[in-house]
Amino acid sequence: MVVATALLVASVAHGAGVVRTLDDRLEGHVVFRDGRIEVDGKPVPWPALVYAMPDGHVRTLGAPGAVRLAGGEVWRGDVLSLSAAKLTIRSRLWGERRIDAARVTAVEFAHGAQAPDASKPGTLYREDGEPIPGSLLWIGPARLAIDSPLGVLTLARKGLIGYVFDRTAAGRTDARAADEVGLVDGTVLRGRAKPAAGAVQLQHPDLGTLTLNARMIRYLRRHNGHTVDLAEIWTRSGPAGEPAQGRPVEVVFNGEAQRHGATCLAAVRIRPNSLVRYRLPQAAGTTVRLTGRLGPVEAARGDVRIRIAAGNRVLLEKEFAPGAGHIPLRVDVPTGGELVFDVGFGKRIGFPAGIRIEDPLLISR
Repeated sequence: MVVATALLVASVAHGAGVVRTLDDRLEGHVVFRDGRIEVDGKPVPWPALVYAMPDGHVRTLGAPGAVRLAGGEVWRGDVLSLSAAKLTIRSRLWGERRIDAARVTAVEFAHGAQAPDASKPGTLYREDGEPIPGSLLWIGPARLAIDSPLGVLTLARKGLIGYVFDRTAAGRTDARAADEVGLVDGTVLRGRAKPAAGAVQLQHPDLGTLTLNARMIRYLRRHNGHTVDLAEIWTRSGPAGEPAQGRPVEVVFNGEAQRHGATCLAAVRIRPNSLVRYRLPQAAGTTVRLTGRLGPVEAARGDVRIRIAAGNRVLLEKEFAPGAGHIPLRVDVPTGGELVFDVGFGKRIGFPAGIRIEDPLLISR
């Protein structure tokens, strides 16, 4: 068992945490106990937990590099080498590990630099200069080699952002049945989690049993089979009903972006003059509820209206002025058909404008 206390968390400004359950949203002081979570002393049933952000004001800690794995995991640390189809990384949490390179979707060399464009596989990205297409051959402590259209190039690692592998033929790992823990250095791990005294224990398929101190945890998300995360779906495949120009939806994952003062794990912004659809599953005898928090985008200068409908039923219709606060979103949704978000300008037109939905979840019971 690895007790992960090596990651020192400095300059933490304690703020209210956020906990989402199948029935409620709680804000307050979040504490991990043996077998349960508490918010301001109130116990939260573990089976009902959707996610927990223990502290809304945790400072991000950097790590020199990262590897991104199929299924969404991110391991932060020193990328040491790639050879013989094995990639070696050294983490402050669990030390040095080797992993099958076929499971790696991207390598990042410089923390804080612009992330490599995941839409262009088989590409090496640099801080200065055009991206270089080709196959990555090996990585060493200071240099790497890539088989490019110009031949085999050996380059210094200094000034490189990262490399995106071509894994389209390998498919994606379905990690929806696993719990997910995001740490303050940007690491994202998946496995089977359970609360412990001042910590979370994570059974990880590669790393074994990790005991993660609560001060290291940015968020803990459970996949309990009762929730559909629209932010996650729209990030992966895009919503239906996009306008002819551009995309209507922008998704920000606060847990992964390490945002200060975050009040939610994910936020969806929908532009005016957008019609966004989600095809609802057929689930006879099941009650489905759309939950979240609804309001105007940050720094809005124009009014915005939203109509949420399913089938022939209007579930909610609301107009927001700039500076209006968020309101709870909690409407029952009929199964089958489409869930439609119709967003337009209100009485006063100005920019920026739009609707912000925090943690849009479909919860079935």
